[in-house]
Amino acid sequence: MNSGVIQQTGPSVYVSDPNPEQLIGSGGKTTFDFKALTAGETDLKLNYMSPANVQSETAFSITVPVDQ
Repeated sequence: MNSGVIQQTGPSVYVSDPNPEQLIGSGGKTTFDFKALTAGETDLKLNYMSPANVQSETAFSITVPVDQ
């Protein structure tokens, strides 16, 4: 990520899916907030890591365009 184009504005926030049975690993959503700093383009790559900080093969990449 080119930190001159976008910048993460805080920590990621994880919200669990409804889980009345209290099952481990039931899923949820993580939200990341970024702000645009200048016009340009940057590649953003996110890698999944388990709570034990073990990196998996799961990754997501996107090109982020920023217009002014």
